[in-house]
Amino acid sequence: MAVLLVVLAAHLALPWVLARLARRSGERRAVAVLRQHGTAVYGYATTVLGTLALIVLSGQTAVPWWQNWPVSVAAAGIGVVLPLLSARLAGKPLRPFARPLPPAGELVPMVTGVAAEEVLWRLAAVTVAVHFGLPLAVAVVLAVAAFAVLHVPASGPRAVPYQTVFGLLLTGIALTGGLLAALVCHLAHNLTLACARKLVPARKRAKVAGVPPSSSW
Repeated sequence: MAVLLVVLAAHLALPWVLARLARRSGERRAVAVLRQHGTAVYGYATTVLGTLALIVLSGQTAVPWWQNWPVSVAAAGIGVVLPLLSARLAGKPLRPFARPLPPAGELVPMVTGVAAEEVLWRLAAVTVAVHFGLPLAVAVVLAVAAFAVLHVPASGPRAVPYQTVFGLLLTGIALTGGLLAALVCHLAHNLTLACARKLVPARKRAKVAGVPPSSSW
């Protein structure tokens, strides 16, 4: 279990390290790659860490892999509705499915990265905490808190409440429907955001009506 702690700590530090490297000045190739492909780098690195966690766990987990399909169906719906409803409540509504799926170079690390995040923060983190004698409720709180902090470098501190709620939902789904159900929810959530487009309010559209495109300025 000590190895899992190291893996979890490495993943928690990963987005902070990537963000710091991407902000560095200079024209080194590594910095340029991070600026252009930071999300993919994060996805592939997360996949490696998640795979390592699976190997170490060897089937000994405090969270079931699969329980029932109705929860998975509901989980997919939650994954679609949550970001759209949250954006509307925040006054920044989104038009769902207004854009095509990301290209393969972005889609593959997104899918594998989501799967690995579920392994790390729903499976490994909870299992490690329970193994060291913490009650399940405390284990869930710690795992969700770490999951929320994980997203601060990319989304900022304001995203912590949202990521906390999302993490609690994912953990609840994993405990009642299995890890695969949580994975379905998480993937539906990320794909919904990737394929959505911000709606322009009618007033703003009226203001720019008839204005030529910027390419002709």
